[in-house]
Amino acid sequence: MQTIRNLTLATLCLFLVQACSEKPIPEPELSTIEGKVVVLHPASVPQGSSIIVSLEEVSQELPEPRVLASTQMGVAADEPSDFEILYADSAVREGGDYRLQAVVRSDDKVLSNSATLDDPFTQEAIELELRPLREKIASVPGKTMSLQGIAWHLASLGGEPVELEALEHTPIIQVDRSEPKFSGFSGCNNYNGGYVLNGTSLTLGEIASTRMACPDNSELETRYLAMLAQVRTWRMEDGNMVLGDKDRQELARFDLGSTFTW
Repeated sequence: MQTIRNLTLATLCLFLVQACSEKPIPEPELSTIEGKVVVLHPASVPQGSSIIVSLEEVSQELPEPRVLASTQMGVAADEPSDFEILYADSAVREGGDYRLQAVVRSDDKVLSNSATLDDPFTQEAIELELRPLREKIASVPGKTMSLQGIAWHLASLGGEPVELEALEHTPIIQVDRSEPKFSGFSGCNNYNGGYVLNGTSLTLGEIASTRMACPDNSELETRYLAMLAQVRTWRMEDGNMVLGDKDRQELARFDLGSTFTW
C-alpha cells in the first residue's frame, strides 16, 4: 500500500512539474476596424430592427463567405451609427480576399440592400450606406395597362437590365392619350416629341431635349435617346411595355417603376 501511495505522489509531482514548465498559451493578437453606417430614411425603419456589420473572407476557393467577426447595433434615428469590429489577426490569411458587409435586419428578414466594402484593412474613414430594398410597382389604380397615359420606367435596354442606385435617375416615357405627343426623362434631361400610332405600330418623331450636363448618366442617356429613334412597334408583355424595331425585335422594356419601402 505504501508503495502505491509513493507511486501516486511521484506521478502527481511529475505532472505538476511538467505543467509548471509548459509555456502558457499566448492570447491572440487582435485588431479593430472602425467606421460608420448611414441608413437612408431611418425614421421609417421598423422598430426592433438592427444593423449587422460583418468582416468576411470571400476568397475564390471558398464555397461561401467565411465570417471572421461581426457586430450588431440599433438604427440611430437621425445620425450615422458608429461600429467597431474586433478580429483576430491570425484569422486573416495572406493573399485572401476580404470585405465588410452591412445589412438592416428585422428578425430573420433582410430589409436593406447589402452595403459592401472590399479590402477594408487598407481603407480609412469607412462609411457604408444602407437603403431599403426596391419594391416593384405592380399596377396603377384606375389604369388599364397600355401604351398611353402611363409613365413607363425603363427596366432594360438592348436586353440588359438597367440598375440605378437613385430612382430619380431612371429614364421615363409617357405617351399622351389625348393628343399625339410623348414626353419623358432620359436620365439627365427632359425630352418630348410627336408620335404616330396605328395599332401596334408606333413611330416617335423628332425629339426635342433640354441640354443639361450629367456625366454620371451620359452614356445611358445617349443610348436611350438613340433607341427611341429606332422604335417602330410596341406591345404589352407580362405587365411590361416593350418597344421594338420594325421587325418587332425588342429594343427596350419598361415597367411601372419601383419604390423604396422598409
